[in-house]
Amino acid sequence: MWNFDLLSATHVVEKTMGFVLYRWVIFLAVAGGLLLATLSGAGTAIGVSSLSTDPTLFANAGAILGFAGFCWLLYKSRRVLFYNVIASHQLLLARIVAGESIPQGKTQVPFAKQALNDRFPQSGELWQIRTSIGDALSVLPAYLDLKLVNSSSPVLAKLFGWLTDRVSALNADVIVASLLAHRNLAPRTLACAEILSFAKNGRLMLNSRFFLVVFELLGWLIAYVVLLIPSQKIAGLLPFETGFWPHIFALVFSWHIKASFLEPIAQAALIQLSVGLPKAEHDEDDAVATWLTEHSEAFRRICTRVEE
Repeated sequence: MWNFDLLSATHVVEKTMGFVLYRWVIFLAVAGGLLLATLSGAGTAIGVSSLSTDPTLFANAGAILGFAGFCWLLYKSRRVLFYNVIASHQLLLARIVAGESIPQGKTQVPFAKQALNDRFPQSGELWQIRTSIGDALSVLPAYLDLKLVNSSSPVLAKLFGWLTDRVSALNADVIVASLLAHRNLAPRTLACAEILSFAKNGRLMLNSRFFLVVFELLGWLIAYVVLLIPSQKIAGLLPFETGFWPHIFALVFSWHIKASFLEPIAQAALIQLSVGLPKAEHDEDDAVATWLTEHSEAFRRICTRVEE
C-alpha cells in the first residue's frame, strides 16, 4: 500500500506559506493568461468575420487557436517555470524535512531562488538531471517486475505497463528534492545513489506515488465540479455561444488549485517518506547498476558524468 502521512505533509507545506502564495499567484497568472488568450482568439475571429451574416460563426475556431497558442508558449517555457517555481518550492520543503530552518513570510521567495541558484546556477542543468532521473526511474518497474494492475489482455497489459512506467518516473521530483537538500554532495553522484535506493524500495515508492496521483486527481475533480458553476454563469453573459468552453475553463482553474496546493502536499509526503528509506547493500547496488547501465541510456548518462 503506502506509508506516507498527508497530515504531516500538509504541516510541512504550511511552513512555506510565503512561497505557497507566490506559487498560487504564478499559476493563477498562467490560468488567467490561458483564459485571456482564448477570449482574444474568439474576439479576433468575431472581428474578422464581423461583416458576414453570422459574425460568431468562427468564434470557436479562434478560441481554439488562442488556447492552443498559449499552451504552446507554456510548453516552451516549462523549464523556466519548473526552475523558478516548482524546484524552488521543493528546495524549501526538502530543507524543512531535513530539519533546517528557513525564513518566514515573503522572504522565502528570494531565499529559495538564491539557494537554488547557488546549487544549480543553470536552469538547463537541473532540468537535464531531472529528465534523466525520470527516464532512469521509468525502467525500474521492468527490472523489479512491478505493475500497478495485472491484466491478461495484451493491449491492457501494455497500457498498464506504460502507466506504471510513467508513475515511477514521477518520483524524479523526490530525488531532485534530495539533490537540493544535500547541497554539499555532488548532484550526479547523489542522483545515482538515490536511483539505486529507489530500486530497493521500488514497490513502496511506486504504490505511494500512485495513491498520491489519485489524491491529486480527486482534488482536481472536486475543484472542477465546484468551479464549473461560476464558469457556466459567466459564459452565459458572453455575446456568443460558448459550447464546451465553460468546462475547459473550469478544468484550467481547478488545475491551478491542484498545482498550487495539492502537488506540494504530495511532494512533501514523498520527501518525508524517502528520508527513512533503507539503503541497498553493495551487492544489490552492483546488480541494479549493471542492469540499469545496460537498459537505461539516461542512467548511463548520469553515471558517466559522475566518473568524469
